[in-house]
Amino acid sequence: MSNLPCAFFGQGPWLKRTFKRQRMRAFVPFLLLLCGEQALAARPFNTDDARVVDPDGSQIETFVKRQHTVGEREFWFLPAHNFSALGGGRVELTLGGIWVRSEPLGDSRAVVAQAKTLLKALEPNGMG
Repeated sequence: MSNLPCAFFGQGPWLKRTFKRQRMRAFVPFLLLLCGEQALAARPFNTDDARVVDPDGSQIETFVKRQHTVGEREFWFLPAHNFSALGGGRVELTLGGIWVRSEPLGDSRAVVAQAKTLLKALEPNGMG
C-alpha cells in the first residue's frame, strides 16, 4: 500500500507535484506585482501649502516631469521669500516660472507671481 498517493501512506510523486503547484500558485501573483508597469501621475495642482515661510526665510518649490509617450518635458521653478519689512513678516511673495518643452505642440512658458498671507494665526487649542 505504500505506492498509493496518499499522505497517510507516504508521499508519492503525485503528492509532490501537487505541493509544487500550490507553491507556484502562491508565487505567481507575487511575481506579477513585481513586474507591473510604472505608475504615472497627473499634472500637479496649482496649490500651495497652508503656511507662509518664516520672516526673512526663503523656499524653492520645483517640479520636473517627462512624458515619454508624448515627447514633452515640464519644469516648474517657484522661489518664495518672506520679507519681514513688508507686511511685518506675514506676507510671502513668490515669483517664478513654468517651462513646457513639447515636440508636437511647441514650447510654452508662463510666469507665476503670488502673494500669500495667513488670515488667522495658529493658536494652541484654537479653531480656524
